[in-house]
Amino acid sequence: LGGLPWPQKPAAGRPNVASVSTSNHQANEISQQRRGVGALLLQGGAGRWRENTLAGNAVGMELGRGAAPRVEGNDVCENARTGVQLGAGASGCVRDNHIHHNGLGRVASGGRRGARTAGDDAGAGVVCRGTSATELVRNRIGSNAGAGVFADDLSGGRLAHNVLRDNQGAAISARPLSRSTTQGNLDGD
Repeated sequence: LGGLPWPQKPAAGRPNVASVSTSNHQANEISQQRRGVGALLLQGGAGRWRENTLAGNAVGMELGRGAAPRVEGNDVCENARTGVQLGAGASGCVRDNHIHHNGLGRVASGGRRGARTAGDDAGAGVVCRGTSATELVRNRIGSNAGAGVFADDLSGGRLAHNVLRDNQGAAISARPLSRSTTQGNLDGD
């Protein structure tokens, strides 16, 4: 991703992350970050992410606190943990993406794992963490090892007109304190 303004000295224990407030990222293949995130957007991370392939990473794309990008028309697949993770404090719009076959080797479970219950984030296509307020609109979310979309406690945002098909977990799984809203989603199972 040439031309990104990389910080001179990364904070201890933190990866180099660009502040890309108005950047346009199109037609890139971001893969093989097996233990990491394909695209990590933090405070000030905005711009447009369009028609990229994010595959073979631990997490395809993660939006952290303060990130507010437009993520459109990307293929997010075959990531080990989850396709798209919307962190606490993230906003923006995730629209018209194909998010599929994520959570390789993970199994949706019906039993307890610590404080987590059935329908948690293991292998989900999209994970919405607490206080995220991102819009998910017209995405195709399918064939993931867990839920199509997992909405954690306190997560917000709008899930509208998505097609959720063939996920091993629920199409949309929400914790009791989630504040996410849904409208016109199609459960193809």
